[in-house]
Order: sequence, then structure tokens, then C-alpha cells
Amino acid sequence: MFREITVSKQADKGPKRRWYQSEYFDLFIFYYRHGERADAGADREFVGLQLCYDIRRNQRTLEWKKESGFSHHRVSKGADTLSDHGASSSLLEKGGDFDANAVLGRFMKESEGLPGIVRKFVMARLADYARSTGLNTLPGVSAQATEGNTQGPISEGPISEGPISAPFAHD
Repeated sequence: MFREITVSKQADKGPKRRWYQSEYFDLFIFYYRHGERADAGADREFVGLQLCYDIRRNQRTLEWKKESGFSHHRVSKGADTLSDHGASSSLLEKGGDFDANAVLGRFMKESEGLPGIVRKFVMARLADYARSTGLNTLPGVSAQATEGNTQGPISEGPISEGPISAPFAHD
């Protein structure tokens, strides 16, 4: 089950971010609020996501940026030396296998408590990536889950019940 990690400070310029975490995933969502860049008909505009998965064993990262599309990386642990921030260094290496069915299946199970708009957005991007890499269908993802204009401005949709009951309320 995902929980939100409260980001204490947002960047002064650029998109806002939200961070959600489970035992298997780290999920970062990047967006602009109405009046910053999103058009007047939208509450917010999603402009990026980073889904890190299998974070404890064999971490990989799927990124989507509105401006440049998808990238997929393996996370290679660097040297055992500590960086300035107290964590060992890691390197992103382009590529690595992406098991869309396994990732989406696990995401669907663990994401029920996420805000509905976030869950739908991530599922749509996972389906888009699977299609772009030759996996045309993903079991368990209906066309309804991925339809709609989720690449551009998005207005607030129904919110799922769960531990996060007022998503984006503290922007």
C-alpha cells in the first residue's frame, strides 16, 4: 500500500512534485497547478512521473516526461563510499528489461489508496509504455482505465477512498 512522503520544500520554479512510496515502489509525480502553466480549464497539468520499482532488490526506473517521452533505466549500485548526503552512489544505466505485466499487476494491487487521478495517470502511462515497446495488451487494464486526455491538462476526477482523502490539498 502506498503512503505519501511529505515533501517539506517545493522548488520555487518548475513543476511541483508529490512522492508516494510502498515496499516495492517509489512514485514521483511532477505537475503544474492552475495558473502556473496548466490551462484555465484544468486544475493541474501532469508533466512527468518517475516510477521506481523493485526498490529493495533490483531497482529499475520508468520515467515519462511530457516534453520528451519515456525512458527506462536499471539502477546500478555504485561504490560503497558515501556521498555528501550519506547514501552510497548509484548510477542509472539505460535499458534493462521491463516486465509490464508484473509491474502493472503489482501497481494495481498496491495503488488502491492513491488519489484516483494519480492512479489513473500512472496506469495510463504504464499502458502507453507497454504499447510503445511492443506489448500491445496488459491484462487487467481496461480501455476505460487508460482513455482520456491524461497527457495534457487534467481536471480533478473522482477520488478513491483510502488513507489519502484530500489529494493535492496542501499545494
